[in-house]
Amino acid sequence: MRLTLRTLLAYLDDTLEPAQAKLIGQKIAESEQARDIIKLIQQVTRRRRITTPPDSGPGSKLDPNTLGEYLDNVLAPEQAAEVEEICLSSDPHLAEIAACHQILSLILGEPALVPPSANQRMYGLVKGPEAIPFRKPASVASRNEPEVAEGREVDDTLRLGMAPVSGKNKGNPLALIVAGLAAACLLVVAVWQILNERAEKLAVPTSNNNQVAQADPNKGKPPPIDDNKDKGDEKKDNKDEKVDEKKDENKDLPEVKLPPSAVDVPWAPPSAAVLPAGKVVSDTKDPALLLHQIADQMEWQRIGPKNPEVSTGRPLVSLPAANSVIELNKGLKLTLVGSLPELHFPPPLLYESAVELHAHDQLDLDLTLRRGRIRVITPDRPARIRVRFDNPTQPNQHDYFDISLQTPGAEVLLERWFSWPANEKFFKDPKAADRKGPVAEMTCFALSGSVLFKHHDVPPHTLGAPPGNVLVYWNSLKGLEKPVAFKALPDGLKSYHPLPPGVDARVRSEPLRARDDLHKHLLDKAVDVALAESLKAPDPALRRLACCSLGALDELSPLLEQLEQEAAPDLRGVAVVVLRNWIAVGRDHEYKVYDLLKTKYRSVEAESIVSLLHDFSAKDLMNPDTYDLLIHNLDHPQLPVRELAAWHLYTIVPAGQKIRYSAAADAAARRQAQMSWRALIPPGQLPPMMK
Repeated sequence: MRLTLRTLLAYLDDTLEPAQAKLIGQKIAESEQARDIIKLIQQVTRRRRITTPPDSGPGSKLDPNTLGEYLDNVLAPEQAAEVEEICLSSDPHLAEIAACHQILSLILGEPALVPPSANQRMYGLVKGPEAIPFRKPASVASRNEPEVAEGREVDDTLRLGMAPVSGKNKGNPLALIVAGLAAACLLVVAVWQILNERAEKLAVPTSNNNQVAQADPNKGKPPPIDDNKDKGDEKKDNKDEKVDEKKDENKDLPEVKLPPSAVDVPWAPPSAAVLPAGKVVSDTKDPALLLHQIADQMEWQRIGPKNPEVSTGRPLVSLPAANSVIELNKGLKLTLVGSLPELHFPPPLLYESAVELHAHDQLDLDLTLRRGRIRVITPDRPARIRVRFDNPTQPNQHDYFDISLQTPGAEVLLERWFSWPANEKFFKDPKAADRKGPVAEMTCFALSGSVLFKHHDVPPHTLGAPPGNVLVYWNSLKGLEKPVAFKALPDGLKSYHPLPPGVDARVRSEPLRARDDLHKHLLDKAVDVALAESLKAPDPALRRLACCSLGALDELSPLLEQLEQEAAPDLRGVAVVVLRNWIAVGRDHEYKVYDLLKTKYRSVEAESIVSLLHDFSAKDLMNPDTYDLLIHNLDHPQLPVRELAAWHLYTIVPAGQKIRYSAAADAAARRQAQMSWRALIPPGQLPPMMK
């Protein structure tokens, strides 16, 4: 099999037989020109606003019929060579033929899947026996036979066991009349018996002193009376009398008003109404980077000094490293805390804070916490809060916390982050029996005041400032655990964690300076433009913050592009960390990454990339084959695979930190580093520290 444009397209779209794919892969590895063509194909198919092929000039010869004949391999060799020459010299033509080949591969390679619900709806359009699936139609010859012989199984079902109507009584109207009269008589008798029974029950009065009135002897004996039931009624009546007496005794006492509690508000689906909810507080020293997404425009916009209004029914995100304070119309103060590993050192690694506010008539604050850290304080009165959240382990379950701030000045802090269960790998099939999915974890801290906390049917817990019960922890696998007492609040709940001894202060000052720079960019530029410019800025801290912001806004496509940056190794490293965190945020996020990767890479390559975004299990770490595979992937044809393999090696094997390697280096440099790794971890052996 020769290396042609058509075979390269078939190789990229994974339509070759395994033996052919292996042969073409070997030839591509040996041909630098073939690798350049593949890179060109990937670039033109991802390019935005690419022009259409020209109507005149050398490219006008490539009409749709010629393109189809080329893809169908029916063109003469001379014409095929001319088509390839045009495509390799014209990016629009190359993008067109690559896109057409990919569409045809998807349509012809994957059969149409009809959902069972659609199949049932189609049968539901037809009434009668014809609506029964797999029913065989009667033949022409059988239509002249008696009806009892046609479709016996169907008729037996519809008759509910009655004998078929056939022979001489089939057309006898007298038999039908007699049967109808008999049915009417039976119906009248049944109704009379029901009414008579109800009348007898109503004729049996009971009293509080357990005396039963005698029934009329002309009407027969009354039904038997349950003495235990009468005793129970007597106790109930006596209890009611005591309650009434108690009410009379306390009628002159002053009414005691209990503090409001969100526990008393029944659950209902969140409101999607878009209504004014509050305003963002402007702070020049700690600028808020709060964005909201408008549904009809499908783009993120900043809520800034010029338009500080915050509405319900719209997703809100506070970008990493920025604290966004919202003064709500109902008197509460809500802070969305954006962070970075440099700002909050201990785990969990929290980046952005993402929520959505909901309108509610009874609650002071109703919101859905997607991820991140928030603080809520009620300045001058008790308040009721409901915090909703998704459960990735049980997606159909409605999970929420009901929190009552029972004293003025009470404040709570909630955190939500994600992780993978031990030994959880990537399953190509999302419905695999062994798949658990990511795990969501949440904490609720009582920072001050008295707090009443409740989750579902679990009895409420009272939390308060230390000493005492301060923290409750929830896990999507284990549920809610018992409250935890503290003698003092941990550091970093209201501010940044203190820097560890010996750490340079610039570790924290640089991301904060980058936050201020991004704030200035967002004052007069659209969000996507500001982030795109920041990704190319000379300041490494600003580039890293922009890359983290892509993950915060679920901008998956540009985030994956950072994993492919040849000239920016720092962005590739940040993209690895952000992607690893992002695929755990939602139950099916890893499949969104997988589907997008399949549009750029072969299926096996996309699967390798997503698998490398997961951690290795303890069993894999003690398997020498794991390290052989990682070292082998240091010279993989695809840059993201090389970058992820190196990331795992440097993370797992600290002894390899001295080995210099760049996933974007040329083949000779990569193989030199590969040899150094093989010298450190010989084939079939474990790293030095794991033996």
